[in-house]
Amino acid sequence: MNSSVAKNQLASLRNNRILRRAIIPGKYHIAAKLMARSLNIPVGEIYDQAVEQFLAAPPAKEDFILVGRKNNPPKVSFWLSSHLSERAKALAESLELTEHEVLITAINDYARKHNFDRIKTGKATGSSKKV
Repeated sequence: MNSSVAKNQLASLRNNRILRRAIIPGKYHIAAKLMARSLNIPVGEIYDQAVEQFLAAPPAKEDFILVGRKNNPPKVSFWLSSHLSERAKALAESLELTEHEVLITAINDYARKHNFDRIKTGKATGSSKKV
């Protein structure tokens, strides 16, 4: 491993947590923050719960959200347990997916189970379009 890669890995690790980026709808990220605030926990723990619950019983490969390599929407950064990140990577490798695809499928599954679509985020614009 060259020193540049080692520095980047060290820079993204803090307290056994790793900085991850994923295509998460902004509304879901806001809902995760609101949920964390109501439970008086860091938002990273909401993402930990989402990934941990998902990894306990992952779906078949065809049920994962697949991500193209071009023209992706903006990504959201969040902290995740490095142990869960490693487990997500292992699952991804076994299914020939990316860790990103495992993470966004886990987060979307958690958001659906916890009705994140029904949470009012206070950013109403009067438009009926979904975000």
